[in-house]
Amino acid sequence: MWIPEEKILFVGCMVRALSSTTPGNISDADMDSWLSTIGKIIGRFGHALIVVPVHGVYGGPELLTHTLNLVKQFTEDQ
Repeated sequence: MWIPEEKILFVGCMVRALSSTTPGNISDADMDSWLSTIGKIIGRFGHALIVVPVHGVYGGPELLTHTLNLVKQFTEDQ
């Protein structure tokens, strides 16, 4: 959910908090689609002031790039 007036993005479980060191539960994840989707979200909402994940502390757009990097690292390690 995007609130344009406030530049707040609610991202659900797709985006990990900065304290996360893994992508989390990936039992049902499509890792390639996750990478693609995060890239699209960064392209469209990378200017968000506040990004709110379901788990963990909210932050700024750095949560998006953090998640992208976690997923990339995990897929490279597999």
